[in-house]
Amino acid sequence: MKKFILFFALAVTSLTSYAQKFEIAGTANFWRNTDKNTTSFEVAPELTYELTEKWGIGASVSYGQERENDGIVSTDKVFTFAPYARYTYFDKEIISLFIDGGVGLSKVKSEIGNESETRTGFEAGLKPGVAIKVAERFKFISKIGFLGYKKNYPQAGKAFGFNLSGENIAIGFAYMF
Repeated sequence: MKKFILFFALAVTSLTSYAQKFEIAGTANFWRNTDKNTTSFEVAPELTYELTEKWGIGASVSYGQERENDGIVSTDKVFTFAPYARYTYFDKEIISLFIDGGVGLSKVKSEIGNESETRTGFEAGLKPGVAIKVAERFKFISKIGFLGYKKNYPQAGKAFGFNLSGENIAIGFAYMF
């Protein structure tokens, strides 16, 4: 029992000796396709808490909507929540490389005309990323790709594998405090 208490005290001391930082980040997009008469947007804020210089925990929440009007109005409303653990494996003054490992939950409500359906989704996997410091408290952050499993997240269907397509790159900003 003494060894456990000593280990716990050392762990707490090592975590509190590091000057923890919060990081608020996020992405946003808006897209209008006049050929298909489609409008979409998404807002995705994210909060990360740095436990040590290498490890952090965080979560992102996003809300998006796509509306198409090709004679029949269809709307998809998407909400996601994705907690993760972040490991920074390379960190220099300006650039750092990290990998986020986590899970995500989604809820999609689709409305076509007067009918609607709701589905829930799930993902688990890894998202590599890069952060570029542009000022003392500001960074540009980009997550590039996905390695893992998705089920109805947010599109319908089951999928697994590695995706490095250009449509799977997120670029945003971060403010550290």
